[in-house]
Amino acid sequence: MPPLRERKEDLPMLTSHFISQQAQRSGKKIANISKEPWKASCAMTGPGNIRELEHLIERSILMTTGPTIKDIPLPADPDTDLSNLTPGPSLRTLDELERDHILAILKKM
Repeated sequence: MPPLRERKEDLPMLTSHFISQQAQRSGKKIANISKEPWKASCAMTGPGNIRELEHLIERSILMTTGPTIKDIPLPADPDTDLSNLTPGPSLRTLDELERDHILAILKKM
């Protein structure tokens, strides 16, 4: 079976099916999905497969707090150029954080 990116006409039906299925499993009453995530799920261009779409919908339902899905965290497009992004602060180990905290307290004394 071809990947979802080659069967875009199936995305709306699959998205609706997974929303109703996952809402029932989670016990949430999902009335609808806002336009932005609906359009995004229907325009999915990544490598994706049906199982991946199901997991995205499940995560969206679990993360939503009301009757409307406002976000579906789609995976990044593999063709996206990430080279122009500036790196964020580097992660530090627990030991480094502890050392910095102790030094900051000592400076305050």
